[in-house]
Order: sequence, then C-alpha cells, then structure tokens
Amino acid sequence: CGKTTGTLMESHPERPGLFQILMGETNETHRIMVTIALCVIVSLIIVATEAVFR
Repeated sequence: CGKTTGTLMESHPERPGLFQILMGETNETHRIMVTIALCVIVSLIIVATEAVFR
C-alpha cells in the first residue's frame, strides 16, 4: 500500500493536503487510521478501474 500511495502522491502534486496531513499529524493512531483509509480507497479505485476496463 505504501508504494501505491507514494506513486499516487507523485502523480498528483497539485494535492499536497493529504501528504501534509500524514507528515504533520502528531497523533500516531490518527495517522495509522488515515493510512489504512488511503490504502482501502486506492484498492477500491484499482478494482473499480479494472472492472470498468474489463
């Protein structure tokens, strides 16, 4: 998930908000939850994209 998220961040440089939240958030639990949420969202997007193009 980290690799995919990193690629997603690089391909969307106009959206630094999520990256700033991840880097600037001091609450570790919140950061973990956000990371998991991002992984789930990215996975859903990948699955949906594959379904559409299939």
